[in-house]
Amino acid sequence: MVGVCYDDNRFVVPDMKDTVDTLYFSPKYMANTQQHVTTDVEMSCATMGQDQRHRSIKREAPAFTGNFYIPPLLKEAGLEGEATGFMSNFLELHSEFPSTMWTMVAPYGAMVQYTKTADMNALLHEQGKRTCWCAQEEIYHLSTALREELSRQIGKDSKLVQALAPHCFRDGKCCEGARYCGRDIEERVVIEKYFRNRQI
Repeated sequence: MVGVCYDDNRFVVPDMKDTVDTLYFSPKYMANTQQHVTTDVEMSCATMGQDQRHRSIKREAPAFTGNFYIPPLLKEAGLEGEATGFMSNFLELHSEFPSTMWTMVAPYGAMVQYTKTADMNALLHEQGKRTCWCAQEEIYHLSTALREELSRQIGKDSKLVQALAPHCFRDGKCCEGARYCGRDIEERVVIEKYFRNRQI
């Protein structure tokens, strides 16, 4: 579920010379803090740890859902049965251990769910980092799914959707230096190709 409070006429598109890390510190982007996106997400514990790095986004406490995430490559390697076994053992501990200890031994693939709310500057910061192929695969897919949902709700040509992209998409240059992910920057002329699913 995605809830949007957004006005395309009030949104201030970031200048290319301003990185997503500095938007909160510039008065010209203050209007972007008065609009927001609220999202219900479900992700693995491992990805939640990465998601917590964006401190400008408000979140509620996570709750385990009982689901389990296994990366596509591990599934292709035939390890799905082992992952399911780990999850079953984890769920069995729920009735025997205090909740604090049960949480401490959670497998990285155990899924949690929570609601997060981001104003536009926080969203630009998160999406600028998380739609890059240097991002963890699961969180990349979560970020591109949010971009697609916003495209449906406010239009793919809205200023916000066009700005929710890595640096390379907006100006054709990678800003990661030696960490360049190998993405074909020429593909940015076809949005569907640029934000496709990937495996690492």
